[in-house]
Amino acid sequence: MASAWVAFLDRAAPVYTTEGEEMPSGPRKRRHCSPERMPIIHLFPVADWSLANGGECQGWSSNRKAGADLREAKANTMANVGQNSCLCCSLPVTPSVHQTFNEMDFERGIWSAAMDGDLKRIQSLIQKGTNPNVMDSAGYTALHYASRSGHLTVCEFLLANGACASPQTPGGATPLHRASFCGHVDVVRLLLIHKADPMTLDDDDASPLHKAAEQGHEKVCQLLLEACPALCSQKNKRHQLPYQTAPKEHLQKLLKQSL
Repeated sequence: MASAWVAFLDRAAPVYTTEGEEMPSGPRKRRHCSPERMPIIHLFPVADWSLANGGECQGWSSNRKAGADLREAKANTMANVGQNSCLCCSLPVTPSVHQTFNEMDFERGIWSAAMDGDLKRIQSLIQKGTNPNVMDSAGYTALHYASRSGHLTVCEFLLANGACASPQTPGGATPLHRASFCGHVDVVRLLLIHKADPMTLDDDDASPLHKAAEQGHEKVCQLLLEACPALCSQKNKRHQLPYQTAPKEHLQKLLKQSL
């Protein structure tokens, strides 16, 4: 027969009063029960309704064991409940979702708005006196986030309102590194117009051209080489020239020709 769910009233398990005292076992008169005195109903999947009449079925032993384990867990929990405590307060509490102070600062600050491309919020923050060059806990400015996300209008506003074009993170990355790595041609062009230094290296001695080359961004590579031809001969800490980091053969040839 089709499997079904049968509900069993756990009469074998002791019932406790709010004071922690065990109530006498045996038949009980039907009456309104408070939540503290309500017996627990267990649901067990069974393969045949004959189980209700005392029959056995596959999986019954595991269900019976599960019921015993549940009653034991309930008894252990009640043993730890004090006289002035309720059962619900003694159960384990799952930690709630929370943010760290740094995360909350990021969400409230200019960095989150820059990453999301929220120009109106950035304008409001700048008008209220927020420094466009302020760094978050990781050492990134709003221009880093806007450049990485490719928000051209936000980048234009930040640069027009005093943002430095080449701030470096603790790892040495500039907004030009971020925009080049992500292939945002218009943002790269804008940063170069605002005198961002393409020869600035990060902690791996990688230039923005290395970052663009390793991601295969040909248009960005061409733009950087036009602004600074010397980039093609700059080696990183692995002694690699930009063309040696390019995954595409066509781009490798293009960069190698510029040497």
